[in-house]
Amino acid sequence: MTKDRNIPRRWIAPFFLVGTLMIVATAQAAPPSEIDVKVVGVRAVAKVEGLSTAVFGTSAGTDVALLFSRNGGGIISFDEDASSLELFADDKGKSLLGDSSFNNGFGSFPVIEDGGGHLLLELEAEGQASPGAKSLHAKGKVVVAVSEVTETYRSGKVSLVEDAAIDAGPIPFAVSAVGPPEWGDAALSVTLVADQKIDEVKSIHFLDLQGQPIEFESGSSSSMSMMGTMTVTRQFTFSEKIDAVLVEIEYWGGLRRVEVPFDLTVGIGF
Repeated sequence: MTKDRNIPRRWIAPFFLVGTLMIVATAQAAPPSEIDVKVVGVRAVAKVEGLSTAVFGTSAGTDVALLFSRNGGGIISFDEDASSLELFADDKGKSLLGDSSFNNGFGSFPVIEDGGGHLLLELEAEGQASPGAKSLHAKGKVVVAVSEVTETYRSGKVSLVEDAAIDAGPIPFAVSAVGPPEWGDAALSVTLVADQKIDEVKSIHFLDLQGQPIEFESGSSSSMSMMGTMTVTRQFTFSEKIDAVLVEIEYWGGLRRVEVPFDLTVGIGF
């Protein structure tokens, strides 16, 4: 197993101001504007008695989508347990949050994209704004793990057979499935599995036994936690059949927690 180290430059992003929305994001143990925040969507669905069809395919309530951005990437994971939504109300003072934990708080499917450059997160509430309300007010904090350092590890020869171990960095992987893909024109599908979270993994690449890159496409991924155990899978497809590869995994290193308070008002247009 070999290891390379890459330390990109630090960055500072500007404050963000758009129309009726002004958001100032600060981060503990980080430059005040290290992470920008902006609203990228608002959805309000009324509760209609006797209507069985879901409006917009969702239940009644109010959602605001926030985009947290960090130039150059480095947002690794979102810590929902450490984050909080203190206030979600309209400009008439009505709280939109209900008593249930379901559909009240942070959405169930946060998305990290662009190499850790963006975290897309929804604020959810089961209540609806008062008639005549003009804006929504949300206040809270989001805690994320960030990094500026990557470390790359390369395995030895890995035979593409089930249960083959992959020694490439701090997280043990194994080959869990090999064969033709269920759909598509690819010649080979390979699924890797780990028994722990892989938030620190930035990228996975495959090389031939001479160390030359092999073209592949990323497929499905899954994460399941049950009875104290974790199973994470990543699937890849190849245009040619391959018997053995070198696996190169790039990890985020030097993780640190950053707290991003937000206190925002957004117009709802009516």
